[in-house]
Amino acid sequence: MRTDLGNAYRFSGRPQKALEQYEIAQKQNPQHENSLFNQGSLYAFSLNQPEKALEIWHEYLARFPQSSNAAKTRELISQVEGPQSNERSGVTRWLKSRTQPTLTPSGR
Repeated sequence: MRTDLGNAYRFSGRPQKALEQYEIAQKQNPQHENSLFNQGSLYAFSLNQPEKALEIWHEYLARFPQSSNAAKTRELISQVEGPQSNERSGVTRWLKSRTQPTLTPSGR
């Protein structure tokens, strides 16, 4: 019931109120999968906090590895991590290229 109320808040543009309801649902029943899954989605897509979303989704997979939402959770993690991982890789490559010693021809 709390998760449904959270969804109503979320889809009416009140993400903080939604988060409150999802958190209450988790406290009342830590085995309630959807309230935890929805927290991750809320952080990723409504609150613009992808790091927190990833943290919650990884917790979700640790707690509910056989869930029917496990595959979807892995897909969402991949989507959220993908751009960040690529960006970090690009920055790392650029930094390495800037700090690598340049080889000059030997005068032979």
